[in-house]
Amino acid sequence: MKKFFPVFFLLAVIAGCASTHLPKPAADSAFMQRAQTKTNNNVTVTVSAMGPKESVEYFGAALVRHNIQPVWIKIANHGSEPYLFTQYAVDPHYYPSAEAAFRARKRLIEGEGIFKALSAAFLPLNFMRAGSINIRTAAALNENEINNTVVAPGAEVSGYVYTQVDEGLKSVPVALMGEKQTLKFNFVIDIPGINPDYENVELDRLMRDSKPVVMDEASVRQYLKETVPCCTKSKNGKKDGDPLNLILVGDLNDILNVFTEAGWDPVEKLTMRTMMKAINAFFRGKGYRYSPVSGLYFDGRKQDLAFQRIRSSINERMHLRLWFTPNQFEGKTVWVGQVSRDIGVKFTLEDLKFTTHIIDPDVDEIRDYIFSDFAAIERVEIAGYVLGVGAATREKPRKNLTDDPYYTDGLRLVIKISDYDVAAPKFLGWQTPWKNQAAAEMAVAAGEKIS
Repeated sequence: MKKFFPVFFLLAVIAGCASTHLPKPAADSAFMQRAQTKTNNNVTVTVSAMGPKESVEYFGAALVRHNIQPVWIKIANHGSEPYLFTQYAVDPHYYPSAEAAFRARKRLIEGEGIFKALSAAFLPLNFMRAGSINIRTAAALNENEINNTVVAPGAEVSGYVYTQVDEGLKSVPVALMGEKQTLKFNFVIDIPGINPDYENVELDRLMRDSKPVVMDEASVRQYLKETVPCCTKSKNGKKDGDPLNLILVGDLNDILNVFTEAGWDPVEKLTMRTMMKAINAFFRGKGYRYSPVSGLYFDGRKQDLAFQRIRSSINERMHLRLWFTPNQFEGKTVWVGQVSRDIGVKFTLEDLKFTTHIIDPDVDEIRDYIFSDFAAIERVEIAGYVLGVGAATREKPRKNLTDDPYYTDGLRLVIKISDYDVAAPKFLGWQTPWKNQAAAEMAVAAGEKIS
C-alpha cells in the first residue's frame, strides 16, 4: 500500500486542481445541440437537460448521484406583456440551489468497497479539499439558478432549474403566467445515459422502407377488427400471449412525447448488463425505472418499443408494447399495442431469469387507464373502441403465455394522439363500453317498469 500512496496522492491533487467548471452552456456543446426552441405569442423558450457526465463537466459534481438534473431554460420576451416564470411548473419536486448544493456536497469519506477504503485513507486531504470544493459548487449552483421571476417585455432571462433525474427522455413543461393568458411550452428532451429500445436499426428500417397504406375510417376499423389477431404470440407463433388491446395513431415522435409527458418511461434493451440490474432490483426489492420487458410477438417480430410506469418495486408496474405497421389513418402511423398491469412475480422455468410477472386479470382496466392518462394531459384527438380481441369472462378466462388468466370485454382501445391541447376528444361511433352498459341497464329498467 505504501508504494502506491504517492500515486494516489498525486491523482488526488490533480483532481483537486481540475476545477474549471462551465456553468454557462457553450453554444457548440453536445448539451446545447440537444436543445429545443419553441415560440408562442412572441415569447421564445429554449430548453435542454444535462446528462450524468455533463453535470460533472459544468458544475464539478456528479449531481445525478444525488437525484439532481440541471435543466437549462432561456426565455426571450419579444411581446408587450410581462410573464411570470415559476420553477414549480418545470418540476414540482425541484431543488432550490442551496438544497441541491447540500445534497451534492463532497463528504470526507465517499464511495463503496475499495474506493471507500481509499477515500478513508486520504481523510486529512479530503478534509482540506472538501470545504473549497463545496464552496465552489454551491456558488456555481446559486449563481446560475433561474428563480421564480418576471420576464418583462424586451427582456431575456436564463439559468438552470435543478430537477429530479430522468434518463432517456425527459418531459420539461414551461408555463409563463400573464394577466391575460398563460403560455404553455411542452418539451421532451433526449438525455444520454441509457440504451433505450426505441433506438434500433430494425425499427428505423421498417419506417424507412415500408410503403404507406392509406386507410379511411371504415378500412382501418375493418383491419383492426378482422386482420389483427386477438393476441400476441410466442416466438414460434404457436401459442397466444397477452391480448392486443391498444391501438395508437401517431408518428414515432408523437408516441415518445405523449408517454413521456404522461410520466411513462422508455425501457432499456435487454442485455446482460440490464438483466443483472433487473435481477439486483428484484432481490433488493427496489425499482428499476427503465428495466427491459420480455419479447412478445406480432406479425412475426417482437415489439418495436415499450414503455412502463413502475411503483416502488420492480415487481409492480404498468407496461405496454407497440408494433409499427405501414398503415396510416389521417396521415399518421397506426401502431398495434398490448398493455397490462404487473401485480407480482412468480417462479418459472421458461428462461434463465427464473421469474416472470403476474398480470392483473382485468386487462380492460389498464387499457382504459391509457385513455384517462392521455386525456388528463389533453393529448387525445380521437378515441374509440373496436372489436377484435374476443370476449372472455371472469368465469371462463383465457390465459397468456405464462398461464396467467385474464378476462376482457373483447374490445380494443383506439387513440389518435394530438400534438396540441384537446379539451374534448372526438369519439368514433364504433363501440363505447360505457354507452353499451348504460343502454343495457336502461333496457333492463324499462322492462322492469313495463312488467
